[in-house]
Amino acid sequence: TRNPTEPTDSTNSDNHKTAEEEKQECYDEDYFSSGSEDENAVGGVPSKSRERRKILTDDDLFYDPDMDDEDEKWVLKQRQINREKGIVNKSKQQKTKQTKVTKPPTSDAVLSCPACMTIVCIDCQRHDIYKNQYRAMFTMNCTVVADEVLKYQEQTNFGKKRRGKHKGKLVQQTDAGDTSTRTYETYHPVKCSECGTEVAVYDSDEVYHFFNILTSYA
Repeated sequence: TRNPTEPTDSTNSDNHKTAEEEKQECYDEDYFSSGSEDENAVGGVPSKSRERRKILTDDDLFYDPDMDDEDEKWVLKQRQINREKGIVNKSKQQKTKQTKVTKPPTSDAVLSCPACMTIVCIDCQRHDIYKNQYRAMFTMNCTVVADEVLKYQEQTNFGKKRRGKHKGKLVQQTDAGDTSTRTYETYHPVKCSECGTEVAVYDSDEVYHFFNILTSYA
């Protein structure tokens, strides 16, 4: 007759399973080993105690090991989405040429609105001379002010000793227009869609020129 107090095979199996599970939840003995036989207590807790060898979760560590990879996938996806939107608005010739591009180009920076820090561009090219200016074909969270026109006016030095061109400036075109025969480059202001801060200008070639932005290098 079996002794009622004697553990059954199923009980032994459960105990064995529990021990295996506990072992998987802890680091290996060699993980904290220093190569010596010293087992002195650290902070009042033995160096090889189960509590110190317990594997911490990502939540306990406040760490997500997949975050960087997921962020990179999101950025590449946003670049591709904006590129496809731009292709739809282009002519058939431009569309045929650009659809061959499968990988987004390398961006010089990620641009954000200086007021609300909303991202306005993730695919841009830095100006060769003015390092705080960028140009781009595709943007996000930007609104072009179509009913307002700016013109680029060159400043000329008419001195006796030296005469030449200097850095110009953007000025607002009046309602009466420019009566002179001189041709100016015209632009439209571009504002942040979230807060209305002017961040760029938009030219006749459908290129955005950013000048009032926060720059980060991803």
